[in-house]
Amino acid sequence: MHKHFSIALGIALGMAILFPIATAQAQTTVVVPPAPQAAQSVETDATGPNPLLVSGLVSFGVSYGSSVIVASQSNHPGDDRLYVPVLGPWLDLNDRGGCSDINNKSCDNETTNKVLLVIDGVVQGAGVLAFVGGILEPNGTTTTRTTVSDTKVHFAPVSYGPAAPGMAAFGHF
Repeated sequence: MHKHFSIALGIALGMAILFPIATAQAQTTVVVPPAPQAAQSVETDATGPNPLLVSGLVSFGVSYGSSVIVASQSNHPGDDRLYVPVLGPWLDLNDRGGCSDINNKSCDNETTNKVLLVIDGVVQGAGVLAFVGGILEPNGTTTTRTTVSDTKVHFAPVSYGPAAPGMAAFGHF
């Protein structure tokens, strides 16, 4: 009998200890969310010359300037066509003769000249295209608008009644 009394007393003490804890959990917790913060707007304006316009003008100017210098200094019959912008290197390339003798040292120089004419023609054409693209793009002005909002979500444990624990979410969206 003493054994049954010990068990009953243990159960009663356990209930007495756990019951206040269970009732304390049954209370509803109210959490007040923080005041929402206003969204911020960040604007960045970058003005200046259009990069396409500047790079096109520089690349065309350097390549065409070198063509004019070569045309003025050279005595080769086709080099006078280098005075013509963009098409000049291609016209000069067309007027160049072929080298049939591989052992001739002047053929090495002529191959180098042809490669340089192709590079000059490509750079002049790309410079003109970039320059025209820079003209078509309005003012070279870039405006960036970014909206920054302070989005925060908070979680808190709550109780929705006896034996109904839960979780609450609140915040600024």
